[in-house]
Amino acid sequence: MFLALKKRLLTASVQTAIGLIFIGLLETRPAHADYQPPSEPSAPSGGTSTAGTRGGCSGNPEAGLTVLAPLSYAGQTVSTRPAFIWFVTDTQSYPLEFRLYQEGSGKRQLLRKVQMQSQSGLMKFSLPPSQPELQPGKLYSWQVILTCNPNHPSQDLVAGATLQILPFPATLRSQLNSAKSEIERAELYAKNSFWYDAIAEVTQPNPSIAVKQLQHSLLNDLAKSEKETPQLGAIIQEQKARLQQLATLK
Repeated sequence: MFLALKKRLLTASVQTAIGLIFIGLLETRPAHADYQPPSEPSAPSGGTSTAGTRGGCSGNPEAGLTVLAPLSYAGQTVSTRPAFIWFVTDTQSYPLEFRLYQEGSGKRQLLRKVQMQSQSGLMKFSLPPSQPELQPGKLYSWQVILTCNPNHPSQDLVAGATLQILPFPATLRSQLNSAKSEIERAELYAKNSFWYDAIAEVTQPNPSIAVKQLQHSLLNDLAKSEKETPQLGAIIQEQKARLQQLATLK
């Protein structure tokens, strides 16, 4: 009787171990975002221009300031408080300013200006609940300005992008309600062309291997989606190279 009980316990332990291994394999499976850029995107505003992004404040050729957003077209979102994400290479902290504008009829209206200190790596900012929400159907642009030397504004690093707020599709909302993880939500947003929502889902502290893989997949997809234009040719080339470089970071 004792031997039979011991055998059953051993069998159960083996089955449990196999189950845990299987779950672990699922969690670390290669993730592919399959981001689909908008079929008819809005053109970017003048606020997407960048300056001095190469070399960073330190002058290191590998350093710089990169927004994780489309530059050759307006990225889309369903969030009225979207997450704005950028990458700072400089390890030293510098004064940084975030600016948000509303675009319309050839005019730009400054909506928000926020002062902060830069941090090396990814930085993420969203409008606080105390501030008015952004409006669906509107076009906005945003900038981050890194002040390398307060006495020499020409040395500032500037990067920016354009985004468009769209109504929340009912079908997508239903699918998101059934999603069981941030990975599933990010994949749904990506396949429906909502870049800002997709990248926000996988930009978090201490991400899992699978989440990091999906973030890298998104960055590669974004780089492929960028189209060079006469006005933004050199900027787009630099942006694509930086996105592909970020997609290799561990």
